[in-house]
Formats: sequence, C-alpha cells, structure tokens
Amino acid sequence: MNSFFNLYEFMCVLALWIDMCKDSDVGYPLKRLRSFCFRFACCQYVGGCQRENIIGTGGQILKALLDLLERLQDLEELELTHLLLDSHEAIDLLDHTLNNSAKTMRTLRVIDCTKAPLPFLHVGLFFNLQMLVISPSHIDEDVVNLLGFTKIKTVVLYQDEYTCYCRRVSSRVWLDMRSNAPDLKVELVLTGAATKLELLWQERAPVSRILYNTKYSLMKNETVLFISEQYSKTLEVYSYQMLPRVCFPKPFVERSDASLVLLARNAPLLHTLVIRERISTATLLIISSTVKNLKYFCVRRNAVILRCDWPPNPMWTPNFYNWLKESSKSYEITEREISKIMGKSWKMLSDKEFKCINLLKT
Repeated sequence: MNSFFNLYEFMCVLALWIDMCKDSDVGYPLKRLRSFCFRFACCQYVGGCQRENIIGTGGQILKALLDLLERLQDLEELELTHLLLDSHEAIDLLDHTLNNSAKTMRTLRVIDCTKAPLPFLHVGLFFNLQMLVISPSHIDEDVVNLLGFTKIKTVVLYQDEYTCYCRRVSSRVWLDMRSNAPDLKVELVLTGAATKLELLWQERAPVSRILYNTKYSLMKNETVLFISEQYSKTLEVYSYQMLPRVCFPKPFVERSDASLVLLARNAPLLHTLVIRERISTATLLIISSTVKNLKYFCVRRNAVILRCDWPPNPMWTPNFYNWLKESSKSYEITEREISKIMGKSWKMLSDKEFKCINLLKT
C-alpha cells in the first residue's frame, strides 16, 4: 500500500471496528487472525526523478499502528519492517503485542525499526517464540543473554541497506548463550541489490547459515578464513545469491579457491554451498570430494575456469592428482565426476538458472 493516507485510514477504521464489536457484546472479531505484517515504504522517489528520499514512519501513521497493535490479540506471527523511527518513538513499540500475544507468538520479525541502534528486550519475553528475525541494531548483550533462556530455535540477524551501524555483541556473551541454549542456531543475512556493506560478524555465535543476497559482495580470502575459524563446527549453508556486478580476481593466489577448500575440510555439517565467484574446475572437484554431507552445490558455469591450477599436495596420492588434472580439462568431465561423487546428476548452472536461487526464509 503506497498511499500513506489510505494506509492510515485503513488502520484507523480497523481499530474502530474492533472497538465497536467489543462494545456491542460481539467480542473480539478477529479470532482467526494469526499473522500481521507492516512494511513501511521508507524509500520514496521525489517528483518522479531517480533521487531517493528515505523517510521513517512516525506521526499519525505510527499512532494508528500502535492503536491497532493494542487491539490485535493472540497473534502467531508479526512483522514490523523499515519503520525507521527515532529511538524515543520506538521504546514501547512491542509493549501491546507482548501483553496480547506473549503465549501465542511463534515468529517475530523486527527489521530496521529505528534509525539508531535500539535493543528490544521484548523479543526474549515471548514464551513460545520459535523464530526471531531481527536487525543486529536491535540486539545487545542483554538481549542475547535473555535469548539463551527461551524456546527460540532460530535467530536470523538480518541486514539490508537501511540497517544502521552498530556494535557487535561480545564473544563471551555468545559463548554463555550457547551453553544455555545449545540447540539455538544463528543465521547471518545480508540483502539488498544496491548495498555494498559487509556483514556484521558475531564472534563465537552458533552460526549455521551465511547468506549474501547482494550484487556487490565479494568472497574475500580473509572473510572465508574468518568463517572457517569462527563457524566451521556449526556452518551448514554458505551462499552468495544474485548475479554479481563486480570484477572477480583472475590469478589463483587472489581468488578464494584455497580458502573455500579449507572451509570445506573444516565444516563437517556443510550441506549447501552456492558460489558465484570465479573458480577453477579443479577446485570444484576438490570441494565435492572433501565435503561428505554436501547435498546442494551451485556454481555459475560462466564463472568456472577450465584449469588445474593446484600444485601437488603431500596429502594427495599420485592417482588422485592425476585424476584431478585429467578431470578438470572439460566441463563435461568435471560434471560427470562430481555427479559420481555426489551420487546424483549434477550440472553447472546458467546465469538464468542461477538467478532463480533463493535461500532466504524471511
């Protein structure tokens, strides 16, 4: 809904209707309503030109939203996205929802609700919450500590072009939370076609999924090495989506081939790997033969180099190295050998096919 006036009127009429039903002894009229989503169109184009004007919610629209949230009961799913409020306006944003849906809420999404960092302790007080999608600017050490004593199974730290700068949570706090909630999984997501930001890394967090859904993010050697050091024991999914609009390095020493192989060796739970970077056929063969639990392995055919640019490794037998050199000479042989290793048909993807990949849950 792009008309702010229509949005405001709709929320006012709905809140008034709920009050009328309660006053006429009908009772709460939306007993079957389980999900409510409010995504504010914070990016507006001024005068039909291409200049963006970023605005927050606030004012009468915010008042109408709070009035409506005060009346909604027993929600199981709530999403509040891109409100971009001033901090003083957002302090009581979740108060009414906590009062009315504390026992029923299962999925909560709180994304870019303020222009500056503001933690919401409310998210740790929903008794039966299973999934939390939240901007890293809305958590702090107290919130993470609280999450360790809840029933939450998945926490998605979601960043986009509107996420404000904030500090990471201390590694000590993440370790304490892991001891209190060993089954809780954290996902790191960076999305936005135009964003050129980097993920805010949370040291020692139990990260199971790392997703880049951007056009400008590069897979850097230092980043992959950091992931291998911090998250190798818990990492299950590592993915770069969208077709890139950046130039990839060509020399072997500047590419991420060696770092990816190291990650593959150190991540026993890794089952999904999506690569859009320039990579050699030999590296694909090494990764597929190294990761035992690999189920989904996606690469762009246009980014794959027909080459065995790996020097002999003392850990490899002569037969393995000969196989590596011979199998990396053509796309067809590489695809055939990887199919044998994975036990199913495997092919490199065209750019059209690669564009269809979407691992985002939110």
